[in-house]
Amino acid sequence: MEATLLKNNVLFITANLLSYPDPGKQSNSLIFELIEDLGENTDIQNRLTRVIELFEKTPLIELQQEYVAAFDLKGAANLYMTNHEFGDSPKRGQALIELQTTIENLGFIRTTKELADYIPMLLELLSVSESTVETERLEIRLSKVIYNIKDHVDINTPFLEIFSVMTDYVFEKPTDQQLADLKAGQEKADLDEMPFPIMYQ
Repeated sequence: MEATLLKNNVLFITANLLSYPDPGKQSNSLIFELIEDLGENTDIQNRLTRVIELFEKTPLIELQQEYVAAFDLKGAANLYMTNHEFGDSPKRGQALIELQTTIENLGFIRTTKELADYIPMLLELLSVSESTVETERLEIRLSKVIYNIKDHVDINTPFLEIFSVMTDYVFEKPTDQQLADLKAGQEKADLDEMPFPIMYQ
């Protein structure tokens, strides 16, 4: 399989597998077809097939609980790109606006209620977009965040294998300096006690 098509297929599959599990999401039958299209790449096929089969064997409520525990209850593994880049800095708001502009410039309309930096959505965006300066920049940003999430996802969660496939076959490993810069750019939430009470009218 041609390298770009392989990459796009893996991006689309992993985007689907990382979306919140609910009955209305993309059917696994299409995902299995895309996995079959991976041709001679048996390692990817086997690994992604095992993930889907595990998901199918797991009751939906349990899978949803696994998802929330892996991503929503563990800030360091959340699925929002600019949160990893800027934390609670005011810069994140501007970054989200710029990201929305990028999505529109690529010719897409965001229909999900998720923020513009929701990683599964961005992975799918890359999977169907032509290569441009904007997509290349987005891919570089995502690579740092994907590797960072992989380092923080619980080793026992079934979602870890999805990130392992992406780091093995899609995203180039960032340098130690790039990962250090990513962490340096985050700003933690100010949870200290206020020096004075907030009065509500």
